[in-house]
Amino acid sequence: EILDGEHVVVETASGERDVAFGREIERLERELLRSQDSLRRSVAELEQANEELEASSEELQASSEELQSSNEELEASNEELQATNEELGTLKQQLRSRSDHLEQLNTELENIQLSLSQGMVIVDRSLCITRYSPLAVRVFGIVDSDVGQSLMGVPTTVPLPGLRSALLAVIEGESRCIIEASSEDVSYLVQVLPYQERDGRRLGAIITLTDVSEMMALRRASENSLEVFTQLTDSLEEVVWKRDNQMEQILYISSRIEVLTGWSAAEIYQKPELLDQRIDPEDQPRVKAARDLCQGGWSIDYRFRVKDGRLCWLHESAKIVDEASDHYVVGTLRERDPLLPAHSG
Repeated sequence: EILDGEHVVVETASGERDVAFGREIERLERELLRSQDSLRRSVAELEQANEELEASSEELQASSEELQSSNEELEASNEELQATNEELGTLKQQLRSRSDHLEQLNTELENIQLSLSQGMVIVDRSLCITRYSPLAVRVFGIVDSDVGQSLMGVPTTVPLPGLRSALLAVIEGESRCIIEASSEDVSYLVQVLPYQERDGRRLGAIITLTDVSEMMALRRASENSLEVFTQLTDSLEEVVWKRDNQMEQILYISSRIEVLTGWSAAEIYQKPELLDQRIDPEDQPRVKAARDLCQGGWSIDYRFRVKDGRLCWLHESAKIVDEASDHYVVGTLRERDPLLPAHSG
């Protein structure tokens, strides 16, 4: 029984506590549910993260393996690079040695060029200048900037007729070509020779320039002297001749021989045996005996059948010339009076 108001109050407070407790239980249950949901989500996220981590781990493992493989390849490449570097070092040393050798050869070649008494120009197959010596500028107006340019565009101090055709001929296979170049003051002998590899392949041509001014002056003087001598001998009644020390070749004979025998000097040069074969057969042994090359000379008369068949008497005088550098026989030949007694000695 409820005896008084206090009991009622207690009962009411107990009911309120139950309500509050129920609410708290509900709240806790809601929080528990939320916690469980959150936990489930966390577990799901954790599982997903774990899966991603496992995937990442696998990728990392694969990457590690690839890195290991790349590292091995890099080490192999490094070893190859090291070997290549060593080979390059060896090649560099060889190239340096060859470069030093080529430089030495080039220096020697330049010294040889400077020591030559001839001018020299080298051209390639296109007739472009590749090298020249200092003396070459006496004929060709070459400067350093002309190297690599066509030689045909370079001015010359003397006319060089046929130079281009000579160069092309030698480049195409000719063994050599010679050009004589002269002016009023100077003369040059120009030789065009092949510039070629060891196997014979033509790379171009070499032009050598030899100053022959003194030689040409001597030749002109010799020609003038010979002309004077020829005029002198042709004015004589006797035939003047010069033969080798074996009396086999005619080295000189004056034009008077044609008046005496009917054969020109040119015919006698071509057939020197005529002067011996046309001696009368009866006189040939005597003439042969008189032409004793061990003595200083001879003088003999003999019969000779001239070109028209006529038999005439000739007088031959000869002297053996024995010089240090040459040995020959000189003499004269003239017609004699057949009524006079023959002379031999």
